[in-house]
Amino acid sequence: MKSLRLYAGLILSGVMMVAFSQSAAATTVTVDGNPIEWSAIPERYEATTTHPSNVFQLKVTNDTTQLYVLVTGSGLNTKSQLFIDADDDPQTGYHASGFNQATGESTGAEFLVENDTLLRYTGPATGTSRNTWSWTPVITASMVKTDSAIEWSLPLTSLSISESQDVGVAYICNDSMYDRLPSSDDYFAVEYVDLTPPSKPKQLTASPASLTSVQLTWQPSMDESTVAGYDIFRDGVKIGESTAASYTDANALQGSHAYSVKAFDPAGNRSAASTQAMIQLAGVPASTGNWNDLHTYLVNYTDEAQINHALFAKYDAVVLEPKRVSSQLLADLKTINPQLFTIGYLSIGETLPLLTDANGNRLDIYFLDANGNPMQNPDWHGYYIDARKPVFQDLVLNHWLPDLFAQGFDGVFLDTVDTSAYVSKDNTVDFRPSAQGMAALIQQMKVKFPDKKIVMNRGYHLLGGNNDVSGSIDGVMLESYTSTWANSTLKNPDGSSVEDYHIFPSDSEERIWTNGITTKINKLRFQYNLDGTVKRDAAGKPLKASHFFHAMPLDYAKDTTPEQKAIMQTAVQHAWDNYFVPSIGVKNLDLPPAYDWLNEVSLPAPESFGAQLDIPAMPVPSPDVIDSFSTVDNWQTIRGQTDALPAPGADSVVLSGENGAAKAELTIQGTTEWKNGATLQSREWVQPIDLTHGFVSLQAKSSSLLPADKAFEVIFMDENNDAKAFSLTPYLKTDWTTISLDLVQGGSYIPGWDGAQDGFQADRVKYMQIRIMNTVTNSPAYSGTLWIDNILADQSLPQPAPLIDDFSAGSEQWACSKVTAEDSCSLNIDGGALKWDLDVKGTTGWSNGAMLQSRDWFTPVDFSSKTLHFDARASSVFAGTNKSVQVLLVDRNGSTRGWDITNSLSTQMGEINVSPSVGGTDALSLGQSAFDLDQVSSIRFLVINSLSSASEFTGSVWIDNISAP
Repeated sequence: MKSLRLYAGLILSGVMMVAFSQSAAATTVTVDGNPIEWSAIPERYEATTTHPSNVFQLKVTNDTTQLYVLVTGSGLNTKSQLFIDADDDPQTGYHASGFNQATGESTGAEFLVENDTLLRYTGPATGTSRNTWSWTPVITASMVKTDSAIEWSLPLTSLSISESQDVGVAYICNDSMYDRLPSSDDYFAVEYVDLTPPSKPKQLTASPASLTSVQLTWQPSMDESTVAGYDIFRDGVKIGESTAASYTDANALQGSHAYSVKAFDPAGNRSAASTQAMIQLAGVPASTGNWNDLHTYLVNYTDEAQINHALFAKYDAVVLEPKRVSSQLLADLKTINPQLFTIGYLSIGETLPLLTDANGNRLDIYFLDANGNPMQNPDWHGYYIDARKPVFQDLVLNHWLPDLFAQGFDGVFLDTVDTSAYVSKDNTVDFRPSAQGMAALIQQMKVKFPDKKIVMNRGYHLLGGNNDVSGSIDGVMLESYTSTWANSTLKNPDGSSVEDYHIFPSDSEERIWTNGITTKINKLRFQYNLDGTVKRDAAGKPLKASHFFHAMPLDYAKDTTPEQKAIMQTAVQHAWDNYFVPSIGVKNLDLPPAYDWLNEVSLPAPESFGAQLDIPAMPVPSPDVIDSFSTVDNWQTIRGQTDALPAPGADSVVLSGENGAAKAELTIQGTTEWKNGATLQSREWVQPIDLTHGFVSLQAKSSSLLPADKAFEVIFMDENNDAKAFSLTPYLKTDWTTISLDLVQGGSYIPGWDGAQDGFQADRVKYMQIRIMNTVTNSPAYSGTLWIDNILADQSLPQPAPLIDDFSAGSEQWACSKVTAEDSCSLNIDGGALKWDLDVKGTTGWSNGAMLQSRDWFTPVDFSSKTLHFDARASSVFAGTNKSVQVLLVDRNGSTRGWDITNSLSTQMGEINVSPSVGGTDALSLGQSAFDLDQVSSIRFLVINSLSSASEFTGSVWIDNISAP
């Protein structure tokens, strides 16, 4: 190596010699003032000085066109000078006197870079006048200067530098004697840097060392100094280094591979790549099993060293973490059980850590917040992926999945699919629009890898509807299907659930939810009759749908104590009954299995697989009766809180029949708002029903009026899990009340969890709920009884033709109600007319009374050109009784227009006519300025006490032949 000794001078702070070779491996630098990319480039000069200095480091490198210089330190954002000896001759160019020169040597700089200007020396080239300050500008250099770093990029052609030439470089900061490199009081030797690469490796050979490893050997390279090592490449990607002329690739995947090797020396120069060596690895054999015969599986993500081969291989399928197992392990398991299906874990809804490209730039695959930062799961801290992103779809389809399958897996387990259905509790974050991208990605997986098994974790929002993937998957995992490891209410200080391994109670929200999911999944997997029974072949086996896939619950049991073994057996039986493939595990699946669950249970007989596939279906309304409650078998109860803790404990509800009505005795705690409650949920209609042709009506009463912190609601769910909710608390009274619900125009829309967000479809209703819920946290408990009867569909008062009702079909279109608790009324048919029996007290004026109310017209009626006509009589005259008899029209907003007909009633049936557009007294609803005569929704008759301390009226009113000509 060549060396040069320089003497410290006043202006030229030192020279650093580097040799340039265009045949060397090029190092291209981005001039941006950030020195991080220089970390792999050797430092050309290390400053040593007895004086304090703010200049720390000087580095130089080059590629085939540019010379790059880096200076680091502090206080650098000022005048800077860079001197360059470009001809490797210290006797020519600018000379700074005073250097402690080696014998016969001097210092010469052909170029100066002052700030960002490159200048050529134009003074005397030789002799004693070489320190004349004479420079001519050449170009403006590329430079970025900060307080802590300066970077320059200088064209080699502008410096007249040729290949393999030594170059000297020195830096001075703001004319300082000490802030410079080399330092002003130091002897130093600068060796030119070796940029001549080693010779390329020859005679590379690749041979299989095992099913999943490759042995590489080659002829050693030569270098003018020494060969420091070799870079190893598989399929163009560096996979390791070796100091010897051999290497074993222990992580090779099945398939064809091309290997190459590059040599490098201590200076970091890389040789040209060797000639490629090709090899074909047979890899792990595919499963010989029949996926349709799957009956058991195991989920465990432990490290390969912890895996009991015999235990894992006894199952029909295993789900493993690819990063923790090798292809050799997969091959070993297949040796024990050739029919085993190996499924590799892959998260496609979240990543941890944040993924970047080779330059450290974040991949464009994430959901971003308002500040442009990737959003994180607050519980698991993974970064949420937007599956619509093209970069992500390419990553999965062309990189992750090919690598996973090349490792030897028979299929993939897709976790975190539910990211595409996530909505934050405050509704400020909604990822549901990405469901379309998630579905498209899964569909593309099956198209590209048709022979591989695709198992999806949950993702129920992608089963059926607009984003259906049921034809592209081979299985769906249902985690915590029958049992769970988590308490549903109690939390640890960090917000995580308290461990509590238990079976979900049959009337818990969780169990009812999974019952609904079971129905949803099985309707996609099997063929059903309209009554909910599964279709079977001559041998009694259920007929599968064209897009059959396995349902694969993962349930939890803590250990093998008798109590926990009972949980296992219950979970297996529940799965088996529904043609589900069971699996049992503990909370932490990263640890080795705590037990072999197949040894702890008795599998039911194979012929009983799917014994309970029939769906307990809600009868189709016939003709309009949804349920008259001759039995309560069509309904199930749901408790909002089933845990005994926290105090005061669980909710309760007991459903029974009483006098032809449903009776629900309930206690609702006030612990948590919209958690505590009691719900009656109907069975599902196998084929969704159409409820758009009239009102849905029901009769309801309670043992006591609800307090302000409890709510009475009726909810309808459509086939896409969008809901229509009706808040009916004011209508729930201690006497029977008929409530009419308009599913088309009324109610509040609740978007479903399936991501469709396509609005409530009243013509595709699959079930309904009736519930009382706690609405205020830490409120008093409520105990009482709720009665429900006569839920009817398609209810509407007949449109005037002009006849409205002659009561030949009975009194079904009408209901009476008392105004106060001491009044009473009832209805029956007498001689073809409606008989309204009354007992109206005289206690309080304009308070005591009774009301006769028709059903609503589903389509409001225009009365602006009609006359209301009816026949009526009373058991005794009302005149002089301080009782007012009125007939009223009710518009769509609840406003009324009424007429007093007290003096028109006699004890003989007589005709009464009312002109709605003339006279009448209006009572307008809040916010309404006028009665909507063209939007009348119902008719009402009222007997009201008009004077306090008046006499009681006990008698009857007959009404017949109501029409609107």
